Formats: sequence, structure tokens, C-alpha cells
Amino acid sequence: MGVGELHTNLTYTGLVEAFERGELDAAVITVGMQANVFRALAKSGKIRFLSIPNHEALAAMELHLTPFSVPRGVYQFEGNPVPRDTIQTVATGAHLITSSELEGGLVERVTEEVLSSTFQRENKLQELFEQGKSFANSKPFFPVHEGARWVYEPESRTLLDPDIVDMWENMRSFIVSFLAAGFFGYQWFRKRQERLKENKIDEYVRRVISIERQQMSLDAGGGIEDLDKLQSLQDQLTELRQECFKDFSGHNLQDEPGTDCFLELCASLSAKLNSKMTRLRLSGEIQRLAKAIEGEK
Repeated sequence: MGVGELHTNLTYTGLVEAFERGELDAAVITVGMQANVFRALAKSGKIRFLSIPNHEALAAMELHLTPFSVPRGVYQFEGNPVPRDTIQTVATGAHLITSSELEGGLVERVTEEVLSSTFQRENKLQELFEQGKSFANSKPFFPVHEGARWVYEPESRTLLDPDIVDMWENMRSFIVSFLAAGFFGYQWFRKRQERLKENKIDEYVRRVISIERQQMSLDAGGGIEDLDKLQSLQDQLTELRQECFKDFSGHNLQDEPGTDCFLELCASLSAKLNSKMTRLRLSGEIQRLAKAIEGEK
């Protein structure tokens, strides 16, 4: 029968009511053998259960179907049994479908609960109660989730809980990322410090050049009165050199390309200042000696 005005889909309650009102001629029901809808239909006394013709051929053509028999009188065995004769039909297993991403431990606990005898008795799961794991694991129409496989095949479980392994993998990735970020951050900080040191070296060189210019202004015919100014410049140069040594260790000082220039400028300027001060002192002594000789005359 094709889909059309003579075909309709009904709920199980609506199905029973339609048969009682005589509005329905036949129905194909897909449900568990112990479903209450069958017992309700059996009590009405207005229906007959029919076998599916060539049910074995149908099962052979559809991999998920299996030949199945409904025993005589299973829905009513007192008086007129329902069904009157054994019904030949087909069955397919019910599947619990879940995402492959769902936690394995949760799927494992659900599978164990379904396989418990208490759950099977309460839900009248006869085949599962009789055959257990072999029935539950037969003809899986979908890939079996890892958590369910731990129940059916305990040897497939790894020594470590995969959830814990995943957690450690995520943590390891985080630690590696953190260390990588720390390494690149340290490299950036070190280069920044090096640039700051280079700027400091430039600043030291500029200050030496400033002292150099000040001493040059004292070149033109200076007298003994310039001695204090030269000594002050020498002291400034000494303090500048000591300040540089505090900022840079001996190893770093050798590695910095600008320090050679700075130290050479300091040495050259210090020699100039000492030379000028020596010359001024000698000039002062000569002048004092000349005045003493003139005074004796």
C-alpha cells in the first residue's frame, strides 16, 4: 500500500481507539514484543495477529532484520489464546545511539545498567535477559562506542583511563604552549634589554663627548685657574666610567660592540686631562719660581 489517503500514522493509543471504533482495517506495528499496545488490542477481541509472508526472505534481504516468532497465547492464554497461532515475523535490535565524542566512562555505566538483570526484568527484555552480552553485542548496525566495548570486551581497556590520558594530553599541550610562550617572551625581553643597554652605551658616549667639548674650551691659553675645572672634568669622567661598570658586568661589557669606543674615548680624554693638569701645574711652579727669583733681586 502506498502513502496516500488510505495510509496514516497513529500513536499507539490512537491505534487501539481506531480499532475499537472500527475505523482501521490493518496496522503494521514496530515495537517490543511485550509492549502494552499488544495486550490492549488483545483485550478488545476485535483484532487478529497475522504472520508476515516470506519473513525469512525479508530478513535475508535486510541485514538488520532477523526472523522472529511470537508464541501462541503470549498476550492472552486463558480462554481464546491471542495470538491463536505462532506468528512468524521479523525483528531488529534496539540501539542506544550516542555521539562518539561522549565520555567513555558515562557510556560504560549506561551499558552496565542496561545489562543488569534488574533493568532487564523491569523492562521485560526477555532476549537480553536470557542471552546477556552476546545478544546485546550481536549484529551491531552502528560502530560500537569505546565505552560500551569496555563492557563487552574488558581486555580492550587500556591500562590508563582514556579520559585521564586525554586530560594529561591537554595539560601537556598547555604546558608546552606555556613554555614556548615563556621562551619567546624571554627572548623578547632579553633583546629589549640589549636594546636598552645599547641606548645606554650611546648615552655614555654622548656624555664623554660632552666632557671632551668642555675640556676643549679650556685649551686656548688657560691659566692656573683652569686646574680646578680640569680636575672636576676628570672626576666626572671617573664617575661616568664607574657608572658604566655597574650597569654592565665584565662579560657583557666585552660583548657590547659600543663599549670599546666608550672605553677608548674615556682613556683618551683622561690622558688629555692629566696632560693639561700636569702642564698647568708645571707652569704654575715655573711662574712661582720666577717670581721668587725676581723678588730676591
